[in-house]
Amino acid sequence: MTKVLGEVKGFWLRDVIEALGLSISDAARGMGLNHAKRLYQHMNDESHLGAGHLSAFKKNNPNVNLNYVLSGEPPILLLPEQMKDIALYRATLSDIRNKANEGLGE
Repeated sequence: MTKVLGEVKGFWLRDVIEALGLSISDAARGMGLNHAKRLYQHMNDESHLGAGHLSAFKKNNPNVNLNYVLSGEPPILLLPEQMKDIALYRATLSDIRNKANEGLGE
């Protein structure tokens, strides 16, 4: 069994939800949860949300800093220029993959 070095704290996600001005119910729906109970359990450290729920939350709220949600490392929300840097990084990775795939097809 792998030992996890850090621990995700549920209040980090609560901080993000408050910074966005969302209700817990709206945040839960944005994660694809039918009920807010799972979100409350996560925020109270009784359980943890999966990557799919956090990914959906990020997709619906692109300025969320998932580093903060997972580790408490600020900032809570990303500034527009930080979001642009992430978009450029994704585009670069996509270009690299496309070029690699083109090279494999030759």
